[in-house]
Amino acid sequence: MILAMLNGAPLKIGYLIGIGLGGLLGFYIFRIYLWNSFGKEIIIFNKNDVSYVADYRLFSDGEKNKKFDTLTYSITPIGYEEENLGLLTIGIEDNKIESVVKLPINQLEELIKLIS
Repeated sequence: MILAMLNGAPLKIGYLIGIGLGGLLGFYIFRIYLWNSFGKEIIIFNKNDVSYVADYRLFSDGEKNKKFDTLTYSITPIGYEEENLGLLTIGIEDNKIESVVKLPINQLEELIKLIS
């Protein structure tokens, strides 16, 4: 855009759209990089509610709070069967928090025993 304008070309709306889309794509890739490099999930258990935050080190997603009468834990299988990976799910149906970290199912079963 700068080179075109230095050569006398007029400012076009396409330049601004390109810069905007490039900025959004760059932000998305930066977010994925931060999650894969420094990301962690913070799950806080209180008496009747659970708080969940995805921390990307430089920023974090909004805190999710869910209230539960009784806490239930389950494992959601993910990926291929031979990989034997799953996600931790806290709660049931519409009122649930799902972890995004894939763990081996046997480790998830041990984790559920520890927190229940």
